[in-house]
Amino acid sequence: DWRDEAAGGWHGRLRAGEGEGDGDNETQQSKAMGTAHFVASPLEGLQENRLAGVIHRGDGMVLRITTKPDGTHWYESWDDESLGSAANTARDETETNTPAGRRRDLQDEVALFGDDDGSVIDHLSVYTRRAMCQHALVGFYPCPLTPYIRAPIEEFIALQITVTNYVLDNTHVPTRLNSVHVFMDPDYDQEKYASPIVEDDPERSEIGVALSHLKTIGSGHFEEARRRQNLYCADVVTLFATIGLGLAGGPYNVVNHGTGGWGFAHEIGHSINAGHRSDNLDKNGYGYGYGYGPDDSDPSYYATIMAFGGKKVPMYSTPDYTWDGKVMGTATENNRQSIIDMLVKTANRRRSEMCKP
Repeated sequence: DWRDEAAGGWHGRLRAGEGEGDGDNETQQSKAMGTAHFVASPLEGLQENRLAGVIHRGDGMVLRITTKPDGTHWYESWDDESLGSAANTARDETETNTPAGRRRDLQDEVALFGDDDGSVIDHLSVYTRRAMCQHALVGFYPCPLTPYIRAPIEEFIALQITVTNYVLDNTHVPTRLNSVHVFMDPDYDQEKYASPIVEDDPERSEIGVALSHLKTIGSGHFEEARRRQNLYCADVVTLFATIGLGLAGGPYNVVNHGTGGWGFAHEIGHSINAGHRSDNLDKNGYGYGYGYGPDDSDPSYYATIMAFGGKKVPMYSTPDYTWDGKVMGTATENNRQSIIDMLVKTANRRRSEMCKP
């Protein structure tokens, strides 16, 4: 029921069929039972008979669909509850935020921060060679660098971009994520730097090391990623890696290539100024930018992208809009407003004007 023309994505809501769900049939037919998302291959010459997709069922199960290098289709399923924990997906730095109760006009922000009006956030993706091999289901490493082995992970990245745009659209955030460049770093192998997960300090865990390598100038890693970030004027950069789930620090984030749920949209949320639910070890708080998920004791409750547990709703928190008739936020659980308040600054991390031919 929604199409992302620029990213080539298709999105729809799954409904209960006859005999499913609770209540009368009319109620069953109108009740959303999950969402489905698909994208065609972004690689030139490989579009025919290739598809990537993810289905989020109402019972919490996630199904990921991938086209293998030989053209056959493969899928896996898992419980959405297993995809994240507060200890492994916290953010490690905070933007300077607009205080609660103070709202600046977006056009005033343009004059303050730069030429981009916030309607587009330019995004660069970099993936490791090991992530590429694993995503293509190749049983050995290093695997060959062929278009058919590259295709599955680049299709997955395109899918994550368009799914995040679906979330932004559902939340009525006036922006879209625009993929300006996708490439492989052939040298970085996250498993060389693996260390045990440090439950209370994710920045010291193996995914935290990868994030530090990605965002730190002079780290000796990802110099080409930072060069291309400047070349393509990317406001946000994501590393698709092989260990951990997800972690964000300012405009940089790391996502496991195997996370087919809402993990990418969650980490992008951090990079564009959205916080966790207030009790999920969030470090920013800033008054009003928390995720929404009201009751951990009830597994049937709805939770937005930045909250943990519950039935995931493809929205960032907001008290102004609903999902299935339920308001998805409060005055203090309002990711939508915290994102909007920083849109122009986010979009001008790298000014697009500097990259025009």
